[in-house]
Amino acid sequence: MKPMKTWNRRGLMITAALVTMMDAQAIGAGPGYPGLPPAAEVSAVLARSPAVLAALRGIEAEQAVHRQYQLGSHEWTGSLSAVRRTPTHLQADRSNLASQEWELGLDRGVRLPGKAAVYDRAGRLKVAQADAAKDRVWREHARLLLDGFGGWWRERESARVWMAHESLLHQQLDSVARRQQLGGAAKIEQQQAQAALAQSRAQLQAAVGRARAAADALQQHFPALNLADLQINTALPAPQALHGDEAKWLPLLNENNPELALARRVTASAEAALQLEMAERHGDPTVGVRVGRALSGAERVVGVVISMPFGGDYRAAGAAAATSRAAAAAQLEEQARRSASAAGVQHLRVAQTAYASWLANSEAAQQLADAADSIARGYALGEGVVADMLTARRLANEQQLITAMSAVDAWISRHRLALEAGQLWNDPTTKLDSDVAANGS
Repeated sequence: MKPMKTWNRRGLMITAALVTMMDAQAIGAGPGYPGLPPAAEVSAVLARSPAVLAALRGIEAEQAVHRQYQLGSHEWTGSLSAVRRTPTHLQADRSNLASQEWELGLDRGVRLPGKAAVYDRAGRLKVAQADAAKDRVWREHARLLLDGFGGWWRERESARVWMAHESLLHQQLDSVARRQQLGGAAKIEQQQAQAALAQSRAQLQAAVGRARAAADALQQHFPALNLADLQINTALPAPQALHGDEAKWLPLLNENNPELALARRVTASAEAALQLEMAERHGDPTVGVRVGRALSGAERVVGVVISMPFGGDYRAAGAAAATSRAAAAAQLEEQARRSASAAGVQHLRVAQTAYASWLANSEAAQQLADAADSIARGYALGEGVVADMLTARRLANEQQLITAMSAVDAWISRHRLALEAGQLWNDPTTKLDSDVAANGS
């Protein structure tokens, strides 16, 4: 019996070490969203993402373009000309006809009435489009972070199930030892129990390794995420039932879909660009003043110059191109609307189905666990063989793994629904531009 005691002691030491490794990287629960970090921490993590920072730079760039639109492209242009006139006729009196002349000019284009408002609206919509693009990037990284936590929880729950299974197999090994002492168990039964325990321990080590790899991947994608300081949990919080029906969720999902919001802004921006091209069919006039002298100062020149470009085929082609781009943007917006509706229904159905599946699997797991406990009690009383007991434990453990994975699926699908409905991890920098809302769409 001495080798069995050594085996048990070594197994308990390994299990304790694995528990310590898992608890060191456990995930805390944010207010209202168990199993996730606090929302403020997540916002800080996402705000430091290079893609989000790049999107913020894009907003700054469009704000500068808006400022250009407000100022206009017309600038003052100065000119200076100096001329010396010398007669070339051989009989002419060169001293009387030769002269020096010079002229100064100052010109500037002037916007036609109404163009400033068109350009201002176009600039505002470009800023709004950049802001919508930033919202989409934020949501994409929030999805990535949530999926990362889901993967981490899957591996951690797998390790938890294998840890519980190993504990039960230790108890089974003790039952075999007691029956051996009473002469009711053969040596092969001890070997079978030890083999099952070794297999469980190997699976536990693999699951813990995968959980650590998932945590490392999260850390690599989001270096600002501080996993070490999060509150320790021993198990995934129980999934919550979904409240509300399609009438509640689908409008929220469509309203908070960032791809659809961006498509709408792109369409509005394309329509504004079309208005710009139509306005530019009529070129802006240029007004200038001229001062100078002629005939070596005998004459002084003061004048006003007005020039007006005539729109031609080039400007017409630009308007035609803008018309096509606006039509294309409208079609892409319709496609985005359809995709958003389909995605909303899918998120809702997945959340509903995942929760129902978890409930069904939980019931099956409980029944198999009860059956395995009954066989184990019978074996401890001298009934049955160890193979039946180990088979029952294996089947119960397999169902426990399925239940744990379905619990993670229900948990992550519920949080994903909240994320897509705008109830989780919203961008704190997002603000409504009332001017754009009133005049830009």
